[in-house]
Amino acid sequence: MKRFWIVIAILAVVGICFTVSGAVAGANVNGFYFDNNGLHMYSGETTLVQERELDAFYDIFIDVQSADIKFVQSDDYGFEFNSRVEQCFNYSYDNGALVITRPDGWYHDFMRFSLGAEQEYITIFIPQSARLNDVEIKSVSGRIDIDAVQCKTFHVNQISGNTTIGSIIAGDVSMTATSGKIHITHGEANTFYFRLVSGNLTASYLESGGLNADLTSGKADLSGIFSGNTRVHAVSGNVKLTTRGTEQQYNRNIAVVSGHVSINGTKAGAGNVNYHAGNTLDISTVSGNISITFAS
Repeated sequence: MKRFWIVIAILAVVGICFTVSGAVAGANVNGFYFDNNGLHMYSGETTLVQERELDAFYDIFIDVQSADIKFVQSDDYGFEFNSRVEQCFNYSYDNGALVITRPDGWYHDFMRFSLGAEQEYITIFIPQSARLNDVEIKSVSGRIDIDAVQCKTFHVNQISGNTTIGSIIAGDVSMTATSGKIHITHGEANTFYFRLVSGNLTASYLESGGLNADLTSGKADLSGIFSGNTRVHAVSGNVKLTTRGTEQQYNRNIAVVSGHVSINGTKAGAGNVNYHAGNTLDISTVSGNISITFAS
């Protein structure tokens, strides 16, 4: 392990030297990356690809290392992306599926300086009336911004970056992030699943048939109509939930280790209440407060 970090340190020094040398020589050096063939320099140049007025696609699969990803409403189906020349995205659209992926083979960004380089991005254009089947987005770093989407399944797996969704209507929604925030303005789904290691979850006007959320470090602020089983667990952070319903409609199973509980603004105790109700609120924190409001 120690040898690994020594190698990294040496490469860092080499990279900085290359950058300074390149700047002195007038080269546009924007960082370095590893691939199967060793260490290379990014030139800073990008490739723009635009495809519009395509036949309808119903499945979208995106798997990239670094890019801002956006879905926007349009009169037609299409896409546009801007990527680095050295690591241009692969793409295909046939049989009703749009696929955009990282380059073939293995590579890893060693350094990115973004000295005048354009930001890598992917924009998906879909009509407002579009009804998609499966949408899957995998990203290491970059923002995800979606105006509106209707689909059967929606899955996001992000390492570092914020996800903002204006409106989503889906059968099943699954969103995971290591470092970043998830914000949903309006969402309807049979099931929601959220997993954040470091970051906040904010979702309003939800209509859920079942919700499961796990947060390691961060807070959750949820509001809407919660049917079936709703489970929210936070290790370090507050949980606030506002539901359109009466207390009698929910079995409350509340647990806190360090923090307090309030129901409709009044301090309450933990434990299980109204065990035989048709819906369940299973809320727990290790270090944090829990606030539940029944806005019937």
